[in-house]
Amino acid sequence: MTTDTKELKYEPSDMALMLEIKESTLRKYSLLLEKEGYTFHKGSVGRRWYSDSDLMVLRRFMELKNGDMSLETACHAVVAWAKGRNIAPSVMENANDLRDSERYLLDKLEKQNELIQELFARLDRQEEFFKQRDEWLIEKLKEQNEKPKLQLESETNSEQKPKPTFLSKLFGHR
Repeated sequence: MTTDTKELKYEPSDMALMLEIKESTLRKYSLLLEKEGYTFHKGSVGRRWYSDSDLMVLRRFMELKNGDMSLETACHAVVAWAKGRNIAPSVMENANDLRDSERYLLDKLEKQNELIQELFARLDRQEEFFKQRDEWLIEKLKEQNEKPKLQLESETNSEQKPKPTFLSKLFGHR
């Protein structure tokens, strides 16, 4: 985005005052917007100078961000809205710009819904796995509990029968 140098009139401290934010916050927002492709004019020493158009972009960014939108999403929406356009109040209200932002947000929302559905499917599979595992464990525990009972019963039964004497063994009586 090109900016007419006559339009440049705000130092970072002035811009921060107008936006009612700290200079460090302005720097953070400016860096985010630049990372997304928005261009601010920089002086010979690399210091940013702001225009009325930049003020409008930053205000729009802050409105979106304060509307429970993440910084990255708000940044993307504002830059998509501002790229290649001469930012003016009439353009800011353009319905096509809002539709572009809405489309982007709806796409993001649809992707999030798909991820949520996938997570629910995974949770269902995990729940079924744990149910089967628990049933198997309960069955094994029952088997383990039955073994000592069977051993005790067999020992008790063998103790109740009289032991054969030498003579009964010899003559085959039991």
